[in-house]
Amino acid sequence: MSLSNSLLRIPCNLSGPLAGPNIVTNLTVTTIFVVYGAVKGGATTLSSIPVLSEAYETSDNVGKIWPQSSPVYTGSATGTLNTATCSVQTQDIAVHLPTPAVRAFAAGVGAVAGRTAFHLDFTCSTGAQVSIVITDVVTPANRSNVLTLSPESTVTGIGVQVLKGDGTPVVFGPDAVGVGVVNQWQIGASPNGVLVLPLSAQYIRTGAVRPGSVKAMATFTMSYN
Repeated sequence: MSLSNSLLRIPCNLSGPLAGPNIVTNLTVTTIFVVYGAVKGGATTLSSIPVLSEAYETSDNVGKIWPQSSPVYTGSATGTLNTATCSVQTQDIAVHLPTPAVRAFAAGVGAVAGRTAFHLDFTCSTGAQVSIVITDVVTPANRSNVLTLSPESTVTGIGVQVLKGDGTPVVFGPDAVGVGVVNQWQIGASPNGVLVLPLSAQYIRTGAVRPGSVKAMATFTMSYN
């Protein structure tokens, strides 16, 4: 049997004393994690847990114990415990893009301008592979590579992109943790010290351009495995 929602339900067919009638009962075992020492950062394999056995005592024969031969747990388990490995050095970053002329987008839809570099800094300990996903704050369901402008923006026909260190536009995903999150990408192994993630932002033409103000917002979520 396997755990479901931290519960393990075990049907038990109990033989009564002195070849008495069988009694069917159900046991429910709840599993929780208890911290009893320092938790190592990164991914830790769950290799063993204590053996959990069961025994019975009847009300008409107090002190007489009937141990059961099959334990609830055998003392072995599989799984991985992931713990946060990096902390953010700068919580909020404002990226100020330059003010290009409309003619900078004369090539048409898809033309870009004003690329501006920035970076995210983390303090890490070793022990995990680090992944990140960036989410559009205005439209969290956005799965494109152009951020939705905030309502106070007055420009039209212009969007904002976030670029990875290699210049590839980031495709946005949900504000979620775990392995396999949509549009998540792996940064690499966590160092013992500072991790710098280079990024940049730029304008991109999305339609007929009318000058005005531009504001877009994004968040990021880290995962470890």
